[in-house]
Amino acid sequence: MTKCCSPLQQGFALKQCFIVFAVQFLVPLFFLTEFGFNDFTQPELTSTAVRLICGQLLHMIIYGEIKQALSVLRYLKYVKTAKGGKRGRLINIILCFLQMVSPYFTEATLVIAISQTPRSSMIIKSFVALGFVIKIDDMFSENFPKEIKATAEDTVLIIGKDQNTYSKIFKRMKKDYKFNKNGIQWVRAFQNVVINILYMALNNLYIIFYYYFFPICIPFFQFFMFYIQNVEVPKK
Repeated sequence: MTKCCSPLQQGFALKQCFIVFAVQFLVPLFFLTEFGFNDFTQPELTSTAVRLICGQLLHMIIYGEIKQALSVLRYLKYVKTAKGGKRGRLINIILCFLQMVSPYFTEATLVIAISQTPRSSMIIKSFVALGFVIKIDDMFSENFPKEIKATAEDTVLIIGKDQNTYSKIFKRMKKDYKFNKNGIQWVRAFQNVVINILYMALNNLYIIFYYYFFPICIPFFQFFMFYIQNVEVPKK
């Protein structure tokens, strides 16, 4: 999208993206700061059921955000970096990473917060508050100029072959060493390796743990933290 938009449109969209991330990250952070991390309640049947329902609902709300960011990150991981960074690959990778960080952090905050909340009504209020914050990007996107919306709707990402496998990165380094007057492009190679590692880590986290187990880990997390909080250390 940064290739198709004018510099003015890019600046406006980037500013909105960073404002949205700040709101989505800071509100759960203040939320977590208020609850702390040392007052976990004893698990009970009714409140545990409400926790599971609220956790599953927030997971369903957040799931689309993370899946979209991971798909775009996969596309950006596969394509080459243009000379001079003219395609905006790096800034788009940063935006994808931010789009994944805030939902993960918000859902983790909900798990920690409701594990310390005994009343079902307050559990639901925490879910509603954090669920509203995580969807605030939709409110911001409604105020985008028509030109930016039209550009986003017309842009189609076609994922081809991976151009940044470790073997291809190494081949490009050998080619630069032989034919490039400036030598090996170490910065570009390092960026591609870091992006590969970042994508592998986020993709495995999403597939192995987040997609299947994150919503149902609430009662286990609460019981574990409650036990640690109340276990008595034997005196010597």
